[in-house]
Amino acid sequence: KKSSYLINPIGVYEIFGCETEENQLILCRGKGIFTSRSLVRAIGGSKKIGLFIATIGNSLEKNAENCSYPDNIILEAIGSAATEECAEYLHRQIIEPVIKENEAQKTTRLSPGWGSHKNSRNWNIAEQKIIFDLLNLGAKRINIKLAENYLMVPRKSVSAIVGIKKSTS
Repeated sequence: KKSSYLINPIGVYEIFGCETEENQLILCRGKGIFTSRSLVRAIGGSKKIGLFIATIGNSLEKNAENCSYPDNIILEAIGSAATEECAEYLHRQIIEPVIKENEAQKTTRLSPGWGSHKNSRNWNIAEQKIIFDLLNLGAKRINIKLAENYLMVPRKSVSAIVGIKKSTS
């Protein structure tokens, strides 16, 4: 129960036009280009994509630092679950109205760093910077920063892409 006071979910999103060329997703007429064979396989063919960044803030993480080991593990798990729920909520809020309006279907939601790291076809975590550049003002507004290693601060944050394709039915 105490952990619920430490969770402050917030996020930003935007929907962009998208084109696919070979191993690239090109957003907003070239303002953002993602290069990944696996990403193109999962999202390619989408005429629009939704990008978002979400977080539960840093209160839980700060509190966990001062806890015993077992309590820290529990708070970490709660934080991870809450972060995923925040991302899922944003995903539904962004995509479902667009899908209904355009008789479209969504693709799988993916995040930078996704894929087999031994496989050169994964989505390189360095492309997280493109998401931050495209959602720049929003990321600053919700106080999420991108570290030099492309991980987000606070840690309990997620960025993702989801494609919107015309329904095949």
